[in-house]
This record gives sequence, structure tokens and C-alpha cells, in this order.
Amino acid sequence: MERTREFGVLMAVGMRPGQVRLMVLIETLYMGVLALICGVLIGLGLSFYMAVIGIDLSGTLTPITYAGGTILPRLHAVIEPANIIIPAICLLLICLCAGFFPPIERPECNRSLRSGRIDGTPFSGLENLWRNRRRTLITLAALSFSLMLIQAVHNLSFGVYRTMIDSGVRAGTGHLVVYQQGYLGSRDERLTFNPGSLTEELSRIDGVQAVLPRLYLPGLAQSSRESRGILLTGVVPDMEKS
Repeated sequence: MERTREFGVLMAVGMRPGQVRLMVLIETLYMGVLALICGVLIGLGLSFYMAVIGIDLSGTLTPITYAGGTILPRLHAVIEPANIIIPAICLLLICLCAGFFPPIERPECNRSLRSGRIDGTPFSGLENLWRNRRRTLITLAALSFSLMLIQAVHNLSFGVYRTMIDSGVRAGTGHLVVYQQGYLGSRDERLTFNPGSLTEELSRIDGVQAVLPRLYLPGLAQSSRESRGILLTGVVPDMEKS
């Protein structure tokens, strides 16, 4: 919002150019701090809601099952500190730059402000913000909404990526893959483990709570109308129950 007339009146009644610049800088600093607090609180609340409850897309999407894993149509967010700190710092820097380089159209006013001496009271910025409430509320709402939206979208994207990675890993090879020495280089199918001793060896690894042997056989099921990919899973019933 253009404030050339307001600055001209202030300088006409005796305010020095440096005081006008300091007043604008204090206003933008206060506005940035208020927007930061409001945006972070609202963004954290929205991110926490999406992390706990999530966004239900079951009305438009169906669960996807692949290789024994199921991807549910519900998006969850993950609250990352970097998604909160970085946008907040950028907001403060933008506010400081906007206050240090005020958008004044008249070149002579702009030159006079830049050459002035900086002195004044910090309370003048608060008084000006409270005096023009509509302008303050519009600016505060715009800054807070932008910060909240950036935080929420980034936290949601991190959650979606983590869910995709976790579902893909669980549906595929798993988080831990054990190969016989030399298998990755040669891909020799004879480099296998003894099924009888493999389960016992894996269960002795620190941190492993349970080992369940399974056999996955992908295939194709065909009917007179369509064909679909299937996965046959072989398990040991007694071990699955325990």
C-alpha cells in the first residue's frame, strides 16, 4: 500500500527522514514477528492434524495392494523442524528488506530517506500499526497464511514421500536385504542360503525381534474377460501364529 502522502505529512510536521525510515523498519519488524507467531502456530496445528488424523481420500481412491503391502488412500504429514525454521527466517529477512528499502515512488523522497539519520522510538511502529487496523490485519493475514501454507504443504509432502518409500520397501524387498557373498556382482542363482539355518542366523542379529520365512511367486491370472497380476505367498502357519 502506497504511503507517500503519509510520509510527506510526517516530514512536513518536523519528523526527520531517518526517523521515518526507522519507523517503517520497526513496523515491518513487528509485522514480521506477529505474522511469524500466528503462521507457525496455525501451521503447526494444521500439520499436527494431518499427522494424527490425515487427509482421507477413500472417496476418490481405493487401497492399492502390491507384493503383500497395502497403500491406504490417506495422506499423513510429518512435522520436520526445518520446514518450520527455514520459512520463518525467510519471512523475517523479507520483512527487514521491505522495511529497509521502502517503496516510495518519488525519487527525491527516496533520496532524502536514505540520507537521514536513524533515531526514534520503537513505540511509534506499534502506534502506526494500531492506528491503521485494516491495513495491518490484511498484511498480517497475508503473511501468516503464506507461512502456514508453506509449512503445511512441506510437512504433508514429507509425510507422503515417507509413506511411499515405506510402503514400497515393505511391499518389495523390505528394509533389510541379506545376500550371499558375491551375489550382487555375479547374480548367480546358486549363491543361496540354507533355508534351515538362515532363520536361526537372522534371529541372532541384535535388534531382530522375529524372523518369518516367506515365499513370493508372482504370476498372471487370466479369465475369459481379463487378466490380472497376482502374487502367491507361501508361509509357515505355525510361525505366523506365534
